[in-house]
Formats: sequence, C-alpha cells, structure tokens
Amino acid sequence: REEATILFSQCIHALLLYLIHLCAEFLSLHENKFSGTIPADLGNLSELVHLSLNGNELVGPLPVELGRLTSLDTLVLEGNGLTGRVHLDVCRLRQQELIVFTTDCSVICPVPNCCTSCEAS
Repeated sequence: REEATILFSQCIHALLLYLIHLCAEFLSLHENKFSGTIPADLGNLSELVHLSLNGNELVGPLPVELGRLTSLDTLVLEGNGLTGRVHLDVCRLRQQELIVFTTDCSVICPVPNCCTSCEAS
C-alpha cells in the first residue's frame, strides 16, 4: 500500500508538471520560501504571460533562458537574494511584450529601462 501511495504521488507530480508545461500562462509562486536558484527550465514555458517569484529565498543570477519567454508581460522577482546581471535577452523582452519587470536592487540591469523598478531585499 505504501508503494502504491508513493507511485501515485509521483504520477500526480509528473502530471502537474506536464500540464503546467502545456498551458501555463499565469504562474504565481510568491512568498513560498522557495530557496536556491531560479530553474532554467522556466524558460521552456513558452505560453507564460505572468511569472511572480517575489518574496522567496531565491539566490544567484537570473537564468538567460528567461529571455525565451516572448509572451511574458509581467516578471516579478523582488524580495529574494538575486545577484548578477540581467542577460540582454531578458532585457529585449521589455522591447516586446514585457511591461512590468521588478527585481532586487542587487541585480544589475545593463540597459536603461530594462527593469521597471527594484526593491531592496
């Protein structure tokens, strides 16, 4: 019975990941105490319009793969421990669809108007 429960849990997890990959447009994971780096795989969610990861414990640079999210209009990342430079591919999103891009002030936005605002973490 315990093995069946574990298998069921693994299947549900895999199914949820598959569904998110297929049809995710709005992904709001703010204030969940997530730690570590932002997964580069988020760049594969091509239909994503809104990504909110603010108020977690994420660290490190923004993955360059986020620059593949060409439908994105909102990217909210402040309230973490993010560092490094925003890749130019992410900044180019601001010239397309991205309207709001907030991040920690410790993140360097390399071109004017790339980040709409920053907040001290």
